[in-house]
Amino acid sequence: MGFGHKTLFLALIFGSGMALAGHISPANAPRGFEIPKSTIIEVQNSHADEQDVWLRGRLTNYYGKDRYEFTDENGSSIEVELDDDRSWSHISKDQLIDIYGTVDRDMFSIKVEVYEALPVAVHETAN
Repeated sequence: MGFGHKTLFLALIFGSGMALAGHISPANAPRGFEIPKSTIIEVQNSHADEQDVWLRGRLTNYYGKDRYEFTDENGSSIEVELDDDRSWSHISKDQLIDIYGTVDRDMFSIKVEVYEALPVAVHETAN
């Protein structure tokens, strides 16, 4: 195997491992790899589709099925989707929480697909 083939081989192996690793949030990641906390305005104005995001705020409205309104500490709101295959019973309406998810941006809308949500008190004591 030449240098080019070794590099390609390692890139494929490393890339495959990263794809299988899933999302890592500040609650369960090694220190130093945290996703920086964002505001909803920042997400709406500058975050790319599929970009990981950390937001702090509250679930303030239920839209139906697995869709909710999330309002950050600055009063801005965005639609979030809580996967209905998971239990979200550890969080409640108007409770201050940190959510970790992925931006879902298309031509006409933007929302966050949430993969983890933690009450702020629990999250802060874990770090």
